[in-house]
Amino acid sequence: MKSDYRKPIFFLLILVLALTQASPFWGLLLGLAFSLLIGSPFPKELLSKYHGPLLKIAVVGLGFGLNINNVIATGREGAEVTLIMLLILAIVGFILAKVLQVNMRTALLITSGTAICGGSAIAAMSPIVSAKNNEISVAIGVVFILNAIALITFPMAGRWIGLNDAQFAWWAAMAIHDTSSVVGAASQFGDQSLALATTVKLTRALWIIPISLMAAVILQPKQKKLAIPYFILFFIAAAVLASYLPIVQSIAPLLTQGSKIIFTLVLFLIGMGLNKSIFREMGVKPVLYGVTLWLITAVSSLVLIYGCCHFSRF
Repeated sequence: MKSDYRKPIFFLLILVLALTQASPFWGLLLGLAFSLLIGSPFPKELLSKYHGPLLKIAVVGLGFGLNINNVIATGREGAEVTLIMLLILAIVGFILAKVLQVNMRTALLITSGTAICGGSAIAAMSPIVSAKNNEISVAIGVVFILNAIALITFPMAGRWIGLNDAQFAWWAAMAIHDTSSVVGAASQFGDQSLALATTVKLTRALWIIPISLMAAVILQPKQKKLAIPYFILFFIAAAVLASYLPIVQSIAPLLTQGSKIIFTLVLFLIGMGLNKSIFREMGVKPVLYGVTLWLITAVSSLVLIYGCCHFSRF
C-alpha cells in the first residue's frame, strides 16, 4: 500500500528540512513535489488543522529578530515611502483583481504579502478574510516563487541600474516580499547594505498590525466579537522583549531561527495539501496577478528611491 512507504518518507523529509534549516521556499517546493508525484499520506483537512496554529507561532517568533530602537529610527525615514507604496498597491491590487477576475480573498492575500512582508502578512490576513486552505496555498506559493526569482535577479538588476549600497538596500527591502530573500539579496551588496536592508524590511513588517486591524474592522463589521489577530500583538511583544531584556537577547537568535524552521515546515504541510485539481482550479490568473503586482512594486519603489536623495546614503 502507498501509505506504507509515504508516511516514513513524510516524516523523514520533515526531519531533513528541520536539520538543514532549509528556506521556506524549499519547504513549499518539496511538499508540492511530494503531493504531485507521490501523493499525500494524510488528508488535506488534517494537514490544515496543524499548519494554521504553526503559522501564527512562526510569525510571533520572527518578532525576536527585531530591535525596536533601530526600527523606530529607520522607520521615521522610510515611513512616507512605505505608506505611499501601501496605498499604490492597495488601489492597483483592487483594480487588477477586478480586471483579471481573481478571487478577492486570494487577491487580498497576495496583495498583503507583496505590500508588507510575504508569508507573515499572508498568515496574519488569512483568518481575517476567512481564506480557504487552497487560497492560502496559492498566495504563499506565488509569493515565495517570486522571492526565489528576486533573490537572483535583484542584485544583477541593481548593479546594471547602478544603485549604490544604500539605494539597493532600500529597494530590496521595499520590493522583495520576504525577509529571507531581502537578506540574501542585500548581502551580495556588502555588510552595510545588509544591515540597512534588514532594518528597513523589519520596519516594513510592522505594518502587519495596523493593516490587519483595519482589515478586521472593515471585513467583519457585523460580528459581535471582532476576530482580532492577537498573535500579531505577541509579535510586537517579542520585539520589545528582544530589545530590552538581556536574557531574551541572548536566546533571540535561537528563537528567530526556530521560527524560520517552523515556517519552512508549515509551508511543507501547505505544499502537501496542494494537488493537481487545485492547480486546475487556480489557473494562471493568480500567478499573473502576483507577477504584475510585484513588477509594479519594483518599479514604483525604485522611482521613489531615486526621487528621495536621503535614500542614497546611510
